[in-house]
Amino acid sequence: MIDVILDAEVLKRDPSRRKGPFRALIALFASDMIKLHIPEVAAKEYLTHQHDFVRNISAKALQSIKQFHRLPLQQEKLAELSKFEDLAREIEAESIKNIDGNFKDWCTSNNVEIPSVESTHGSQVIKAYFSGDPPFKSRKNRSDIPDAFIWMAIRDICEKAKKVALISGDKKLVASCESGPNNLECFQSIEEFLTKSGLGITLTHGVLESQIEKIVNVLQTEFIINTRVLDLMTEELLGRKVTVFYPLEGAYEIASVNKIRRPTMEGLITYYGDGLLSASFTAIAECDLQLMTTREILGHYSTESFESIRSTSDETIEVTISRHHVFGGLFLFAIDKYTIERECKFDKLKNQLLKSDFVLESIGVFPGTDENIVSADSFSKHAHLDALKQIEDGNLNYDIDPKEEEDRKNRKKWFDLPEEMAGKYGDITIKEGAQVEIAPFPRFENWVKVLKKNIIEETGKNSS
Repeated sequence: MIDVILDAEVLKRDPSRRKGPFRALIALFASDMIKLHIPEVAAKEYLTHQHDFVRNISAKALQSIKQFHRLPLQQEKLAELSKFEDLAREIEAESIKNIDGNFKDWCTSNNVEIPSVESTHGSQVIKAYFSGDPPFKSRKNRSDIPDAFIWMAIRDICEKAKKVALISGDKKLVASCESGPNNLECFQSIEEFLTKSGLGITLTHGVLESQIEKIVNVLQTEFIINTRVLDLMTEELLGRKVTVFYPLEGAYEIASVNKIRRPTMEGLITYYGDGLLSASFTAIAECDLQLMTTREILGHYSTESFESIRSTSDETIEVTISRHHVFGGLFLFAIDKYTIERECKFDKLKNQLLKSDFVLESIGVFPGTDENIVSADSFSKHAHLDALKQIEDGNLNYDIDPKEEEDRKNRKKWFDLPEEMAGKYGDITIKEGAQVEIAPFPRFENWVKVLKKNIIEETGKNSS
């Protein structure tokens, strides 16, 4: 058995603990393969984060309601507004109560141990605080004190258990593992733990590879082009923020999705046991993006750069641009486990899969903070296919706005190369401490043009 420790960052990634990776942990617990621990400080940090999230929503709702008080309304209408304010406060209190209750119930039902802060931990933390020992990144760094108490709980667990796994999204805690107990191994995600520990394989015992191949076939040819699925993708994309550098830099909001092109199941199936599986996908979304700015700022830009410009007040302007974005994510399915573990006819499997309960577990847009969901390879693959299609249709234009390209290149930055990359690679020698200069990826439409130019020039060379 492995004693598995979860920190607050892992809990924040899936607050409801309903996604596949968390369900896989519960399946492993039910099979007596792991024991779950959440240090008291980590549990409180997670709950505080969830409480703050609810309070922020409530504060915004109350602020919006109060705006109506500025309007020339009758007293009875103002009294009605007060009821909405009371309701918002009631919902806030009930939501926080439910968060606490659900977390407590989940811990109880899965026998999660929450080790308390021991009386000896205080003196040990103070000693590490002044010496700069792990997990403090430097001497007297107060921001690391909460992590230090978590680290003390981790060390206590390691003293009692034979094999311990820490799953943490906190880089400082993960770094502390290097100087930690010999029986402690760190993982940055539940998925990484399932893969590297080998326990994920145990969930697939009894699963027939031939059935998985059939599932991939159904997902690619039937499921991914279903109108219900495309509508769900659109709903998840609307309102999402994406960073745009040119012409006007800002965090734009996806205001409309005009078309979803080339939805593709990537063929990556993860089985979490008991009929629960996830499948990854990518696609291209043709979107209208909107940004709120001021007249003063907009005055520095050509209005021809935008699809539309709309005044929302004397000083505020809403601008709209059109962009193509590669996005992707994971679908989570729940089907009869015997359909996966036994041979059955293709039509039976297809009908069950298409009628199964499914959710869009996660979604991300490239480039952005979700590049663990959508890779640069997927981005380039879609761009390459678009380039080939445009050439086939006779569109040989690959000119990129020189001002936009100059803006992109001016954003390049130096990054340190990992020490493990030091060495000789053919005629190139990479020394320790080497840096590489990297500019942001071109936007999708421009990357298509870059690839199209390469294809046309290469084809020309071959033909000559």
